[in-house]
Amino acid sequence: MMIQPPKTEKKYGSHDLACLVEGRFPSYFAGKEIPAKKNGDKAKGKKQKSGKTEAPAIKAENRFIARGNPAKVLLVGSSGIFTDNVIDSKGKSPNATFVMNAIDGLNGRSEIAVLRSKTQQFNPLEETPPAVRSLVRMGNIAGLPVLVALCGLLVWWRRSRKRRRIRNMFT
Repeated sequence: MMIQPPKTEKKYGSHDLACLVEGRFPSYFAGKEIPAKKNGDKAKGKKQKSGKTEAPAIKAENRFIARGNPAKVLLVGSSGIFTDNVIDSKGKSPNATFVMNAIDGLNGRSEIAVLRSKTQQFNPLEETPPAVRSLVRMGNIAGLPVLVALCGLLVWWRRSRKRRRIRNMFT
């Protein structure tokens, strides 16, 4: 209810609401100095209430990766798409299908998205009574030839009427 249309015509147009970005992304710290730990952040063995000493944290020095491994990042225009009021409990709504397909695509299982669109439904034929089956069978066996014969008689009758009319015109 609070959404207002843009005030200027320049802002009208199509905009991407979701985008999938793939590649090797550069580090935030590329070309920058990595922040140093403060003195209070040093890993020391701390004693727990049980009297056991915790293992100190693992140190990793001089470890900097300028560009990461190939990755995928999904950018969606709103986090509201992941809320319960947008995704139904059975996962059949278009938003739920989009989210599940996006997760499968990010995990490298895009063929699952194709399978998800092909739903399997059980649509059995209704049981017809034997009398109806017999009537349809007799209609196919005897009714269609009778229908063809009636059409032939109709054509014969119209031609003979036309011949009679032409004969009456010349006599």
